[in-house]
Amino acid sequence: MELHENTTDAFIAYLKRHGYPEMSIATEWGTKQCMVDIAILADDGKTPVAIYEIKGKKSKKALEQGIRQLSRVRNMLALSVPMSLVFGLECEPYFEVLDVSDIIYNAKVVDYDYLLTENNLLQQPISYKNIQLGVSEKKLLQKQEEHIKRIDKLKPLCWVIVPLLAIGLLLADATGKYVLTAERLIVFGTVLLVVLLPFFSEVTIKDFSFKRKSNKE
Repeated sequence: MELHENTTDAFIAYLKRHGYPEMSIATEWGTKQCMVDIAILADDGKTPVAIYEIKGKKSKKALEQGIRQLSRVRNMLALSVPMSLVFGLECEPYFEVLDVSDIIYNAKVVDYDYLLTENNLLQQPISYKNIQLGVSEKKLLQKQEEHIKRIDKLKPLCWVIVPLLAIGLLLADATGKYVLTAERLIVFGTVLLVVLLPFFSEVTIKDFSFKRKSNKE
């Protein structure tokens, strides 16, 4: 336990020396079911931009436990962020950091013999500013992917269902089976708008604007 605490203190002091704001360093972050020792948070104080799990001396057992823990944490995150294990050392800098992001996100077979012999003494961490920029870019890409998925879901409606419905109504109107009045067209337009609204954050028609609230709101 003492080695764990000393390693944590040494690593946090190291991050602060390299420009990480104290408010960005959250200890025991997560939920009761899944918690990590250190999470680096973005300026909003909520979004994790890096995850660190503190272990004792490096061993195969410690590696296995740490990787399992970080694999559980991965399922809590909306975006992929750097994940590392921090092991205690008896001499300066009193810790070594092993980046296991590739293992966590790509489910690679773990070569424990290699990890046990690899030297992972850090010279200087990624700057806090740069690590935030990386997550911001991932958020932008995620929004773009979500937008593309919404458009793909919308295509069958726009290219098949709506044209067929319009043709059917026109034929019904032409044969006198169904009369298209202005009121009925307004009702059809309103129904179509309600159907389309989930695919867009905001729809504006002349002086009227319909905005969908986000899940967070």
